[in-house]
This record gives sequence, C-alpha cells and structure tokens, in this order.
Amino acid sequence: MSEQKYVTRAELMRFLVQSLDLKDTGTTPKFADVPITHEYYEDIKIASQHGIINVLPFENVGPDDPINRWRYAAYLGRALNFNIEENEEGTIKDIKHFAPGVQNIIKKLVRLDLMQLDENGNFNPYEEILSPLTPNPDLKNYIQK
Repeated sequence: MSEQKYVTRAELMRFLVQSLDLKDTGTTPKFADVPITHEYYEDIKIASQHGIINVLPFENVGPDDPINRWRYAAYLGRALNFNIEENEEGTIKDIKHFAPGVQNIIKKLVRLDLMQLDENGNFNPYEEILSPLTPNPDLKNYIQK
C-alpha cells in the first residue's frame, strides 16, 4: 500500500507558476531558506514577484511546509487576483472562524468548482492537499482583471 505525500509550499508555487504561465519580472527577492540551488527556487522567486507568496519573518518561505486546503485556497485566490472584499453569498459552516476575506475566496473557489465541499457541505480547511498537482492551463480563465 503506497502512502500519499502531501503537497509542499514549493510544489504549490511550481503548480501556480506553470498553470498561469507566470514569467520572471527581473527582481530578486531574498530568501533565507531557499538557496538559488533549490529545486524550486525559480518557481518560488516568480511566485514572490507576482505577490502570490509572501516571505515569512526572517526571510523564510518554508518551502517544505505542507499545504492544507485553506492555505491552498488563499494562494490560489492571490494567484487569480480575487478581490477579497467581493462578498460571496452562502455559508460554509467549518470556515466561519476565518477572516471574511478568506471566507470569500473559499466560497468563490467552491462556486467556480475549483474546490469542492465534502458530502456534508464542509470545506475541511485543515486537511492537507495530497500530491501530485498537475499544471492546469485552464486556470488562467479564472483570473480577474
């Protein structure tokens, strides 16, 4: 029986950069925990340039940190330039403790069928995203201008 592996922050950045065909803008952000030789350095750099990933305190990215569903939603919302102030109708009971902007992003992703609820209508925000993520060129269709 094979054990499924969770998606890391670095893997998610590669998925978003490839899916959205993001290009290097020429700036070089500083990362304490992602050397230039890191397998995902270019993806993390480009994601940072486009405002998808913010550097944590002390210039750390946490490239090997697992990504759960609410963090995935937050990064995906940033990548797609979702307006967090745009009020999305409906209620998802297990995300009520999140800030309204995060709730709006999650509800929008569910409405667009980019993320799903379980059979009980829950989002399960702390459930880890499992590998693999395959680049999705159709994701560009959801970017708000």
